[in-house]
Amino acid sequence: MTKLKVTAKNNKKWITSEIIATSKRLKDMHRNWKLTGDQNVLRTYKGLKTSYVRLINLTKREYNDNLIRKSNNINKAVWNLINGLSGGQGRRKEKSDITIIHDGRYVRDLLTTSKIFNDHFIESAALIADEFSRITNAKYVDLPRLSSESFFLNPVTEAEVFNTITQLSKKKSAGADGIPCHILYNIAGYIVKPLSHMINDAFSSGYFPDTLKIARVVPVFKKGNVHDITNYRPISLVSVFSKLFEKCIANRLINYLTKYKLLFRTQHGFIKGKSTVTALFDSITRIYEALDNKQHVIGIYFDLSKAFDIVNHNILLKKLESYGITGIPLKLLSSFLTGRSQFVELSGKFGNVTNHKFKSSELDYKIGTPQGSTLAPLLFAIFVNDLDRKFNDPSISLCKYADDTSLVISDPNLDTLAQKACDAITRIREWCDSNQLKLNETKTGVVSFCNSRNNQAGRPNIIMNGKLLRITSGERFLGVTVSDNLNWSSHIDQICSKLRSACYAIICLRPVVGQSALLKYYYAQVQSQLHYAIIIWGNSNATVRLLLLQKRIVRHMCNSGMRDHCKPLFKRLQIMTVYSLYIYNCVQFVFDNSYQFTTNEEIRSCDRKTRFGSKLTVPRHKTTLFENSPKYMCIKLFNSLPIDLLKCNQASFMSKVKTFFLDNPFYSISEYLCKT
Repeated sequence: MTKLKVTAKNNKKWITSEIIATSKRLKDMHRNWKLTGDQNVLRTYKGLKTSYVRLINLTKREYNDNLIRKSNNINKAVWNLINGLSGGQGRRKEKSDITIIHDGRYVRDLLTTSKIFNDHFIESAALIADEFSRITNAKYVDLPRLSSESFFLNPVTEAEVFNTITQLSKKKSAGADGIPCHILYNIAGYIVKPLSHMINDAFSSGYFPDTLKIARVVPVFKKGNVHDITNYRPISLVSVFSKLFEKCIANRLINYLTKYKLLFRTQHGFIKGKSTVTALFDSITRIYEALDNKQHVIGIYFDLSKAFDIVNHNILLKKLESYGITGIPLKLLSSFLTGRSQFVELSGKFGNVTNHKFKSSELDYKIGTPQGSTLAPLLFAIFVNDLDRKFNDPSISLCKYADDTSLVISDPNLDTLAQKACDAITRIREWCDSNQLKLNETKTGVVSFCNSRNNQAGRPNIIMNGKLLRITSGERFLGVTVSDNLNWSSHIDQICSKLRSACYAIICLRPVVGQSALLKYYYAQVQSQLHYAIIIWGNSNATVRLLLLQKRIVRHMCNSGMRDHCKPLFKRLQIMTVYSLYIYNCVQFVFDNSYQFTTNEEIRSCDRKTRFGSKLTVPRHKTTLFENSPKYMCIKLFNSLPIDLLKCNQASFMSKVKTFFLDNPFYSISEYLCKT
């Protein structure tokens, strides 16, 4: 049997010099008592041992708290800690375990594997681009000049560069130069002057530094067969200095596009005041409105294959030019896109080194917007902006967030609806062909929405490229599972699963960390799951399941009995219940998006200056189904706020609303409506 020697040095990093000294005193005292049998020595020994155990527990907690507090990935830090406590190695395979099948044989050499990965990532995008070069034959038609204005790159100041550095993520991951962001953050004050000069030099010359165009790529396993190379996705890491350059360009580009309203309202990415939540709100509201008008409604959720990776540079640059981005700014963006390369890096054992880096050679890539960069998503949003010009029918609603695209189509007649859908898909396919993007038919899904009355009214047959599209009971869009019956049960099932995992983690953590660390983990892994897009699904009957799990978690955090009343615990921890969180988010959405709502006072006076002096106007509707819509619920819950909150000035409004819901842990929406 092989013996494994475990040393304190490697596995007990929490041990301090005070613990070592106290341990030595204990051993000496125990030896002294054994030799003399003195009862006074024994009593002193027992007292010291009690203090020693208390010291160890306190030191362990402080060490674990610090570990979680400083971690950039709290979930990973927590599970590493739990696995360490249980003696497990964790469920996730390390990068050093990667073994792939290539040309019918297993490849275990990591240097060879890194080269195979790099070839695969480059070639998979190039193959799609080659299809268009053979088939499309330059169908793309130049857009007319869409802006009479011109885009300029105003010089940066040292203060702007410093503030931009502080806004960058403090992750420890690094690009090809090996410099993580937190290093740049720590030395920002010393190098902000030369950095400002370099950025301004790029702005004036139209030249993006070649050294910042190299990407470090790390393959990450998705799901399926771990030996299949197609089941890995590339995580591209660019230089932190490149991110700084790009952020300065992106800020100016966003301001220009926003000022002259060049992006269509259907685009919810990269526009101040818009987000994935506003995209979901608009899309779901449109579905409820159509159902309220007794129309048949479908949602089509498109999937673009490797959208960012296959963007044609010539087409993108022509589109930028049509939006008034010409001259040196266009030259700089062209320089940013071209002459780029990447290498794949794997970590593994090499001799006595356990974390050796195996790097492939660099390969050039000539298409696509660089993944991992700050500018790429914004450039892609500009690339797909003119898709809206394909649709002017009010019964067809387009919604975009970067490369996530959906259509909501409605019509009173089922056959007409099917024809509209087929025509809309044809237009999108033609647009994709013209712009050399590939529509993934197998991953494009259709949901036929219904209420309780028209549940079995029939489903339209929708054809794409000669194939019947699958109609599913639900599709995932922007992180939310949108079901055909709009009851959100499937989405809540997924959140419940994550909360059960978090509950187990909290049970394991509670004996070895303080409450501040538990709270940090709660906000990172529980609150974040409950908070995201809650205004869309929070009114579901299934939300009560989340409340039950949330109460269980809070009891474990406070080490309370399983039958103890939870409202005092929520107030003590200053945590909102899922229902309080839902109502709070609905109120905040109204506050942040007041242009979407009208007050009764505004209707009477036509004056939009007083936003919260009176209640919001409830939209006219025909069915009770509409009363479950996010828009109706936002209005209803906002109007039910206590009158003293409605009369608050805007500066203190949300702060007082937050305090109200922290002090009132509601267990249902009806409880809130009755209380107020």
